[in-house]
Amino acid sequence: MVTIAGHVYIIPKHIFASVGDPTKYLTDKPVGTGPFTLTRYQADLAVFDKNPNYWQANQVKVNEVRFPEYKDNSTMQLALPKGDIDWAGYFSPTLQQDFVAKDPAHFHLYMDAVNLYSICPNQKDPLVGGQAGLPVRLALSSAIDRNAIAAQATAGLEPPGSMTGLVLPTAKDWLDPQFSGLPMTADVAAAQRYLTDAGFTKGPDGIYQKNGKRLSLTLRSVDTYSDWNAAAKLIADQAKAVGIEIKNVTVGEDNYYTLRTNGKYDYQLMLCGMVGGPTPYYLYNQYLNSAQIGQGKFNFVGWNDSKTDGYLTQYASTTDPTAQKQAIMGIQKVFVQNQPYIPLWTGADYDEYSTKNFTGWPDQNNPYSSGSPNTAPDIEMVILHLQPV
Repeated sequence: MVTIAGHVYIIPKHIFASVGDPTKYLTDKPVGTGPFTLTRYQADLAVFDKNPNYWQANQVKVNEVRFPEYKDNSTMQLALPKGDIDWAGYFSPTLQQDFVAKDPAHFHLYMDAVNLYSICPNQKDPLVGGQAGLPVRLALSSAIDRNAIAAQATAGLEPPGSMTGLVLPTAKDWLDPQFSGLPMTADVAAAQRYLTDAGFTKGPDGIYQKNGKRLSLTLRSVDTYSDWNAAAKLIADQAKAVGIEIKNVTVGEDNYYTLRTNGKYDYQLMLCGMVGGPTPYYLYNQYLNSAQIGQGKFNFVGWNDSKTDGYLTQYASTTDPTAQKQAIMGIQKVFVQNQPYIPLWTGADYDEYSTKNFTGWPDQNNPYSSGSPNTAPDIEMVILHLQPV
C-alpha cells in the first residue's frame, strides 16, 4: 500500500483544472498539504520548513529540512563525517573506513536490499534468447562466481544475487525451500556440460563453437558506472574460464536507457538493475510479464512465457496468501530453469546517517523504511520518525 499510495499525488482541482498539461505547469507558489513547505530555493540549496497547517503538525518534531547540493559523491563523503549533513545515500567502496569507523557510536550505515543487478539477455537474440539460447544462458549463469562479483562490484557491502530472481534476504519468506542452497560460486563442469549437450565443441583457442561459429557474446554497460564495469570485467574472465568469450562494450548513460526502452532489442547482453517492491510479485510482474514487452515498458529483454504469465495472473487474482506464495514459487522454478535474467548481486538503497542530532532512523532492528533519502515516499516516512537529540 505504501508503494502504491506513496506514488499517487493528490492535487487541488480548483487550481489544476484550468492549467492544461499539468506536467508543463510552472508556478512560484507551489501547493501542498504535506508536513513541510518550501521556503527557500537556490542553485545549491533547498530549504523546507515545518507546515503549521499539516493535519498532524504536533507529531512533526523536525522544524526544518535542508537539502544542499553536492556536485559528486566525493564532496558528499567529506561533508557527512564533518557533520555538515546528517543524512546521505551514496555508494563508496570505503564507506566503513571513511564514515562509520570515524565515530561508530553515531555514524551508521543501513542498507535495505531492494534491487537485483543482473545480466539481461535479449530473448530475441538467436544465440542467447528463447529456447534456442537456453543452454548458453544456463552455461553463463553456472560460470559466474556471484560471491566474487558482489565483492568486486560493491566492495562486499551487498550480497550476491539469487538465481531465483528474488531480492534476498528481503524476500526470504517467499523463497521455495528447494532453492535455498543454490550455488553462489562458479560450477565450471556444469557450464561446460550445458554447452556440450547442446552440440558445442571447444575450439583450439579454448572457446566453444558450433557450426563453425565461436561462442562470442557482447555485454553492454554504462561507461560511468564503475561498479557495473568492475563486474563486467570479472564476468568476462569467469566466462572465458569455461570457454565463453565476452566482449565488454560501454555506452553513455542516455544511450543505455534509450537502448533499454526503445523496444528495438538492439543488443545481445547488457547489465541492468531490476527494482523490487513489497513482495516479489512487483519485480516479477514488471520484468517478466509479456504485457510489459514493448517500447517504454519494463520487460525489455522480451521474455514471453505462458507459464510465467499464468503464475502472475494467479497471484494478482487472489488475496489468499497461500495461493500467492504458490504462484511466486512457481515463478522461481521458471526463473531457475530458464534464467530469463542472470542475477549477479542484490542491490541496496544506501542510507548513511548520524545520530548526533536526530534519532529514529530505520535500521536492522526497525526496518520501517529503506532509509534512503533518494527514494520516495521513504524520505518523508523517515523524517516523520525523527526525534531531535
